[in-house]
Amino acid sequence: RINYGETADYNSNGGAVVWKHGNDVAVAANMTGEAPALTYTYGPQEGAFKQDTYVNVTVTSDKDTATTKIRDAVTFVHTRDTDFPGCSFDPAQGQFIVHINVFDLTIKKTAKAGTTIDPNQTFVFRVRGNNNDVDMQVVITGANKQVIKNLPVGNYTITEDTSWSWKYTPVGDAEKTLTTSYIKNGAATVTFVNENKGTNWLTSLAEVINKWINGKIDPIEVKN
Repeated sequence: RINYGETADYNSNGGAVVWKHGNDVAVAANMTGEAPALTYTYGPQEGAFKQDTYVNVTVTSDKDTATTKIRDAVTFVHTRDTDFPGCSFDPAQGQFIVHINVFDLTIKKTAKAGTTIDPNQTFVFRVRGNNNDVDMQVVITGANKQVIKNLPVGNYTITEDTSWSWKYTPVGDAEKTLTTSYIKNGAATVTFVNENKGTNWLTSLAEVINKWINGKIDPIEVKN
């Protein structure tokens, strides 16, 4: 398991070699000679991966001959990574898989104490990865939250587009930086607080209530 763009280290793959005769595990004290020295060749080689990547392993031995190859007697056993969400290993695609660490990002919108947020108000956020290709918009309606699942672990910039919610002044920065140190147990939360300015500027949705006085229109009320 690696973070997006980090170089995989196959030596941390774990596992062990178990020698068997049929279904019986070999007992070293009962064996003669020395166990073959095994060499592993990987495809692809260790690299800076940006997505889950299957790896194929070829095994050779110092005791291989033109007619007898250790690889013909090797069986690989995959141990599922139960701590990794969504691991769906397929042995037909490789001997093991390099997972990219992911997390769930929660963006919360709340009101400053003593103010309220219209439940129909739309807030728009841009989420950009600083070291990956993530670039998306997230919409929150009212004082609510949105959860983006399975983002690659990394550093992110989350920006509120204040032009969508001009009645509400951000309390603090409208742009926040999330670093990997804030990601705990596969999750992180960023909260944006806004204050309702209580402004009722006219928009294209303005309504005018008119009444007739002596055959003329007398505008008496403007609603926004």
